[in-house]
Amino acid sequence: MENEQRNKFRNPILRKEYKLNQKVLTFLFFLLLSSIFWLLNALDHSYSTNITFPIRYSYNRPDKEMVGEIPSELTLNVSGRGYSLLREIFSARQHQLNLKVLSLNFNAVPTDSNKAFVLTKTMKEFLQRQMGSEITLNYITPDTLFYNFSTIIRKKALVEPNVNIEFNKQYMLGSSLIVQPDSIIISGPKVIIDTISKVQTEFKAFSKTDKSFSTELMLIPISGVYFVRKKVTLTVPVEKFTESFVMVPVRVLNIPDSMTMKTFPSAIKVNFIVSLRNYNKVNTHQFRAIVDYKSIN
Repeated sequence: MENEQRNKFRNPILRKEYKLNQKVLTFLFFLLLSSIFWLLNALDHSYSTNITFPIRYSYNRPDKEMVGEIPSELTLNVSGRGYSLLREIFSARQHQLNLKVLSLNFNAVPTDSNKAFVLTKTMKEFLQRQMGSEITLNYITPDTLFYNFSTIIRKKALVEPNVNIEFNKQYMLGSSLIVQPDSIIISGPKVIIDTISKVQTEFKAFSKTDKSFSTELMLIPISGVYFVRKKVTLTVPVEKFTESFVMVPVRVLNIPDSMTMKTFPSAIKVNFIVSLRNYNKVNTHQFRAIVDYKSIN
């Protein structure tokens, strides 16, 4: 009985809530629909706004190179229909503007022969073609771009191998490391090339080495510098060694004629490490042990 009473009161409430929810949903639907129509109508109108674009330079001048801080973006004031501007705003970061350096109207800076400037208004027609017909370019910010140039030069730089070699027991480097070629021609802006005396290879480590070997090593690139080759060949001569010794007599220098001098001991033992290939070439005459009388207090 109580359940029937409760259902009688509950059903009208549920029906009212249902009707209210329907009204709310209907209102929201028409609000959304009207907002869409308003937005489409608004986007069909013309507007003006500023959009910042990144710059990509095309530069192939053989005698000079741009150096230092190079302007990397331009802000364009453009006009167009709302949907066209909205599309450009969202794609601006991916839409790079291409500047052909050789076609820019450079003006020399009287106080610095390596510095030049460009009035961005002279780029307007060139950039407008890249923007397409749906957008009109009004003006460019900043109004002036400054560039630094440096003469391109070539020179020879030594190649320095960057390696760490660990040998097996009783093995050693037979002679100096051999790099082929031991130097390369590099070219680039004079302000950079003048600071470079050598180029390094990539780092490589070799362990448990017990025989000679050759390997190719990539050269580490330097920003703004061109290498005639990107890798070199490193040869590591490895030989087995042994330990030995020789007795070397002590010689006395600058002793006055009126005096005699003896050292104790009269010979010293010199321990050395030598490759097996060169073992028989080692003799006492290759070492000297000297006492200079003039240095005695």
